[in-house]
Amino acid sequence: MPALSAQSKDHPSLVRLLRWFELVELHSPGARDSAVVEVAAWPSRDLETLVDDVKRIRTFVDVVSHESVALQEAREAAIAGLGTGATIRLYNRRFAVDTIEKIFHGNQTLRRGAVLHADAGVFVAEYTADKAALINNESLKAHLLEDGRSVGVRQGSLHWRIGAQLLDLVKPNPGGDAATLLWYRAVSAFLFREKRLSELPDHLEKARDLFPKDPFPFLDSAYLHQMYASPAIQAAVQDLRPTITGNTKKSRWLVGPPVEPRIIELGRAEKFLRDALSRQPGNAEARIRLGHTLGELGRHKEAAAQLRAVPRPKLNRSLVYLAELFLAREEQALGRLSEAAQHYQNAATLYPTAQSPRIALSFLSRQSGNRAAASQHLEDVTRVSGSTNMAEPDPWWLYYQPHTEDADALVARMRQIGRTQ
Repeated sequence: MPALSAQSKDHPSLVRLLRWFELVELHSPGARDSAVVEVAAWPSRDLETLVDDVKRIRTFVDVVSHESVALQEAREAAIAGLGTGATIRLYNRRFAVDTIEKIFHGNQTLRRGAVLHADAGVFVAEYTADKAALINNESLKAHLLEDGRSVGVRQGSLHWRIGAQLLDLVKPNPGGDAATLLWYRAVSAFLFREKRLSELPDHLEKARDLFPKDPFPFLDSAYLHQMYASPAIQAAVQDLRPTITGNTKKSRWLVGPPVEPRIIELGRAEKFLRDALSRQPGNAEARIRLGHTLGELGRHKEAAAQLRAVPRPKLNRSLVYLAELFLAREEQALGRLSEAAQHYQNAATLYPTAQSPRIALSFLSRQSGNRAAASQHLEDVTRVSGSTNMAEPDPWWLYYQPHTEDADALVARMRQIGRTQ
């Protein structure tokens, strides 16, 4: 479709709006092309104005498409700024509906725009890391170094928000749109995979509001709070807690998510896991994670009950391994040592090079007085650690790294939306 050409006398915001429609069509999803570079350089205030303009165009097209011109004119006063008849005034120019429809193709444009801004969010961290390689785009360099400091993370967050606001305009209802759901899932998976945790809370809150019946935003929210409760993050938070000197509060926490103490984060994870299970009772991963979280909260009987209820024959090997490993820990905490040993052995059989179950078996053997068995299990740990077949990671090592395996596939699927719809 031909783009509307900007004129020298046009208002700067109109020039940017018309250029944005061009870039949406020009962008190749997944490519770090000139369209992404240009959009990533636009200041936040201009992007927010742009979204407001797109909203006005969406409303204008909807009104004209569904009502007669006469009725639209009668409602003109109630729809401020839409213009008269089948035209819309955008800054200092007036456009007829057939002209607008050459650049705005409803849901398809909105979805493609959301993908463009998602790619800007994906690549903005790369821009920040290597500004000298940005095809000599001086305006982008200046924007990413506002006031002498990097603002790449904030700009990344902005593009997720712009994409979400565009998808809010999808008709008839973004909450019932499969492409919109895919976009939210893919962005969440990418942020987890890249450990951009400070950008996740707002994204997931919006996803829960839009898709209250889908388990995805609740399970991903649980992932986030489990990560916040993890030993590594809790230890880092203690190092970064604000320090108080006299009446002056000096915070060393410069950028990052609002992490609460471990027990609070575990409680939040429990809530979101139960929310996910209420929407999808058969979600085995949610149940396994709920069992682990309850165990971390010291509620071992509840944890063991959840883990025993997991249907092993229907699961992939890594989930069965985690279910066995976690159930073994709960049985051990409940004093059922022979049952614990059996589950640890099941886990070790599933992943022969995994160290965690063998170390636990050594501890159990020593606890029961069998020093020879304890030594043998430790020798097994040394043997598998030195094995040349260590390419398969222990699933426990990846437990606090959600979406490591599926982020790329989700992002690739997301980049297809809007192309043919």
